[in-house]
Amino acid sequence: MLTFNAPEAAALRQSAAANDATPLLEPARAQLELGPAAMLLKGRHGAGATAVDLLMTHGGHIERLFAARLPTTQRGTVCMLASAI
Repeated sequence: MLTFNAPEAAALRQSAAANDATPLLEPARAQLELGPAAMLLKGRHGAGATAVDLLMTHGGHIERLFAARLPTTQRGTVCMLASAI
């Protein structure tokens, strides 16, 4: 499984980071074509009260995971999550 946050995914597609994950769906699909079974795109860097993560599988399934955005500036949360997985 690959794990990315929105700025990392935007860097892979060589564009500006988006506030929502929709523009990142196609680049995420392109990454999945390289072989991983799944990809988790974290929505922590977005805007609004709710963070939306996208879990995509190689078979094309997309699961949107919703959670309240926490008022924190903690860095490395995606790294910690990736290590836990």
